[in-house]
Amino acid sequence: MLLLSLIITEAIISKKQQQLNKEQVLELQRRSAEKRKELQREQKLSRELDTRRTKRRRDERNYANKEIAEDNKEASSEMYANMADATAASSAPTPDLSAFADLGGAAAELSMAEGASFDVTV
Repeated sequence: MLLLSLIITEAIISKKQQQLNKEQVLELQRRSAEKRKELQREQKLSRELDTRRTKRRRDERNYANKEIAEDNKEASSEMYANMADATAASSAPTPDLSAFADLGGAAAELSMAEGASFDVTV
């Protein structure tokens, strides 16, 4: 009888040990699933962060390109205005330099002194 009681006790202990082992395995699986869930959350947040950064960079680039285009437009307007002013200022009578064409360098020096330039090198 004592032997039978020992065998039953060992069977109960063995069964309890199996149940504990299964619980332990399930607990490890649960923790692993929790980590995977966290990993999935981390990956989701990482993708969202990348998306937001990409959008921000695109918006900044578009803004910079818009500002550059406006600056170029203003510079062109200023250049055309300066050209118009220069054209209006140069409509004053200019001296006839044809008499100096034979002098070569002297004519070039004269034209430089007057603010106009042309090449007379031969």
